[in-house]
Amino acid sequence: MQFNIYDLKRGNKPVKLFSIPAPSGAKKEVKGITGDSGPVALDPGTHTFGATAQLADGQESDPWLCTAGAVVGTDSHISLNMR
Repeated sequence: MQFNIYDLKRGNKPVKLFSIPAPSGAKKEVKGITGDSGPVALDPGTHTFGATAQLADGQESDPWLCTAGAVVGTDSHISLNMR
């Protein structure tokens, strides 16, 4: 299982930015999961980000069900917390 982070601003189709692996052996709700991405090219401005849970068989939740907004500055660096 893993969690995928999407940029929902870029057109009608969400754009996958990166994935965060689920903790080893997790079988129920786990709080405090963290992850970092490598550099991701983002245009400055307001973005909506979505997170999904993806099972080992490929099934994935809807990225519009867990969202967070952020304003990306010209340095293109953000820190994003989703709960």
